[in-house]
Amino acid sequence: MADDQQPPHDRPGPPPAVPDGQPPAVPDTGFDAEQWQRFQRFQEFQRLEEAQREGRLPPLPPPYRRPLWRRILFSKLVRKIAFLLALLVAASWALNHYFGDPDENLPAHITGGHQETRSVIHASSAAEAFRLFYKEVGGGTDPTTRTHACHRFETPELEQRFADHFNAPSCEVAVQRLSDEVTDTTSYARHRPWLEKLRPGPDGNVVISSCELEIEGGPPLGRFTFRIIPRSKGDQWIITDHQKEAADCR
Repeated sequence: MADDQQPPHDRPGPPPAVPDGQPPAVPDTGFDAEQWQRFQRFQEFQRLEEAQREGRLPPLPPPYRRPLWRRILFSKLVRKIAFLLALLVAASWALNHYFGDPDENLPAHITGGHQETRSVIHASSAAEAFRLFYKEVGGGTDPTTRTHACHRFETPELEQRFADHFNAPSCEVAVQRLSDEVTDTTSYARHRPWLEKLRPGPDGNVVISSCELEIEGGPPLGRFTFRIIPRSKGDQWIITDHQKEAADCR
């Protein structure tokens, strides 16, 4: 072709190059730049859907769902229930810690049983149980103290046996009458360290005779048998038998 020849005018040339860093020009469609971009994204989405329907693209994975147990565990209802339970536990602990159980010093046959497995409500040794019984008899003018003294016996039948040994209609009446004979409560319930050295026999019992001791300040109360309450917290001791001894120990 000669230099002065020109290419035919009916052949379109290539589109003008777009400088790097500049978006393609928006066609004259009445859209602004943002609307045109949204329209292009919509067209791209339609092309993807059509390709999936025709099997040319793998289907998109289903949206992730947490396992059922996790949805239940983290649900609002479960969180509310857990919060309420925590409040109830905290309130129960506070009441028991700061106010205590009004019946915690009563024995099993009064409170309904098994208090000793949860709390220390009896003496921690046979010697201490013996001393506390004498102390409560010495303070037997008080109704509550009389009740505590009688509840150191294992059963109501044993309480009544103690009362019979002192010719009283009930254990509490016996304690009240014996209390009237006490002249020195300190000496009457004094601590005897050597009693702490007593060890249970083969049957697990410890026997303490009032007449073998020098009881001062009041009447001797007889012969006591003590044993550990089974499964009690801290090995608590209770009176399991009582035998009458002479009032003058002769």
